[in-house]
This record gives sequence, C-alpha cells and structure tokens, in this order.
Amino acid sequence: MKLLLVIVEGHLYLAGIVAIFVAELAFLFWGLWSRRPIIGLVAVFVTVPLLRTTISAIRACFFRITPPEGLPLARSDGRALYDLVEEIRRAVGASTVEGILITDGFNASAVVYWTFWPLRRRRTLVLGLPALTTLSTGELRAVIAHELAHFSSAHDPFAAWVYRTHRSWV
Repeated sequence: MKLLLVIVEGHLYLAGIVAIFVAELAFLFWGLWSRRPIIGLVAVFVTVPLLRTTISAIRACFFRITPPEGLPLARSDGRALYDLVEEIRRAVGASTVEGILITDGFNASAVVYWTFWPLRRRRTLVLGLPALTTLSTGELRAVIAHELAHFSSAHDPFAAWVYRTHRSWV
C-alpha cells in the first residue's frame, strides 16, 4: 500500500511540475500578447529555457521501454534451456516467454515491452552468459524462477507501473 501511495505521489508531483511550467509559459505569452514591456523583456530571456524544461517534463511522463539488446537464442539452438524455462514457467504460473536473449553481463532480467506490429506485449527473458556458465543447475533454476515470477499475472501490471514511474523520475 505504501508503494502505491509513493507512485501516486510521484505522478501527482510530475503533473504539478508540468502544470507550473505550462502556467509560466501562458503567463509569458500573455505578457507578449498584451504588450507589457517588462514581461516581454523577461520573456525574451526566459522563454527558450522554460520551453525546453517544459518539454523535458512532459517527455518524462511518456517514454517507451525499448527491447533489450543481446543475442537471440533460437529454439533449435537452445532446446534444453527453452524446455527448462517452460517447465519453470508452468510451475511459477507465469505468462508465456516469447524469447530468450543472451548477453555478456553476469545478470538475468525479465523484460516486457510493446511491439508495433502486432500491437502487443512481448515478454523476453534475458540471461547473461557468465551466469549461465558459472551457476549450478539449482542456482540457475532459482534465478530463472525469480525472473519468471515477474511475468506472473499478479506481479506483471503493478511491476510495470513501478518501473515506468522509476524511469520517469530518472
């Protein structure tokens, strides 16, 4: 519940920032339109930075999660890994994984992003090659289970909302 309140507070804060910037721009344009000399002078020096800041604040509210980068693992090349992921996915109750990417980092992540065609969410499991080669089978199963839990129906929408809020603040 506390996390939900923090997220709502963050969105209200961003909306307040955008509202203040838009109000300042409206005031400056009103000053120029009504030919007020002092406001016109201030507008000459303030409008460009204020416009850039306003656009940045609005862009912070809207962004796209980009597809992860890595080497896609074909099902024919990694049949054993795909079978392991499918077995764990069923046990965890997660949504279907469309693909597995191999990266050069010692990490693992679950990424959900939108594709333009067809317009749908795509779930990708990202596994680092060092993690694949150094973890034992049990440890690898635990890591995959943890990442696939992010795709579960109870976790997926709320986690995506938290991630988007975090990204907008960054």
